[in-house]
Amino acid sequence: MVADITCRMVVQAGYRCECVGIGMRALALAEASTVDLFIIDVVLPGMSGLELGRQVSQQFPGRPIVFISAYPKYHQAPPELDGAVFLSKPYSADELGAILHRLLPL
Repeated sequence: MVADITCRMVVQAGYRCECVGIGMRALALAEASTVDLFIIDVVLPGMSGLELGRQVSQQFPGRPIVFISAYPKYHQAPPELDGAVFLSKPYSADELGAILHRLLPL
């Protein structure tokens, strides 16, 4: 449900959005098409969002990553993923939009 709401916020901010709920599917989508930015929940089934972020940064260097989580212990982007941004849940469409426009100007 959070992923669907987030995707609607991304579209509202003026971007296209593809929503997948499993890390390996996100990697497959990124390999099959152009993904300009990744929004990754820290807690995902099958593969942690942090592990997905590490793989994304290795396979697609320079692509922005926005991590999201409601868990306080994750309220910062992992230091090894230079340039990654953290957004704490709950967040508004304006907060997400501001980050998207900063990382990916239209």
